[in-house]
Amino acid sequence: MFCSHCGNEIGPGDRFCSRCGIRFHHVDGSIRAGIPRDIPDRKLMAGLLGILLGGLGIHKFYLGFVKEGIIEFVLSVISCGLLGVLGFIEGLIYLTKSEENFYQDYIIDRKKWF
Repeated sequence: MFCSHCGNEIGPGDRFCSRCGIRFHHVDGSIRAGIPRDIPDRKLMAGLLGILLGGLGIHKFYLGFVKEGIIEFVLSVISCGLLGVLGFIEGLIYLTKSEENFYQDYIIDRKKWF
């Protein structure tokens, strides 16, 4: 069998792809690709950065959204920190999403806001 994400050959008992790190789920004797193993850590870090440093847009930079991070930082400065609550809300949203939804929304689909 081969990884549906990167094409690497996988064994019948493998739980992760050795090349891309995607997690496999064994369902009815077949193997289905899941999410990369670093997603729970990325979700937690993005959520905490959003809650603690949301007004600076650090969580956006961490997820690779540089333009949106700059916009959030500038809006927070212009509003004297009042719009920093947006980052706090986004951090809560990140932490309450399932790992699969977080991966799909922010890594695969590159959803930039909320």
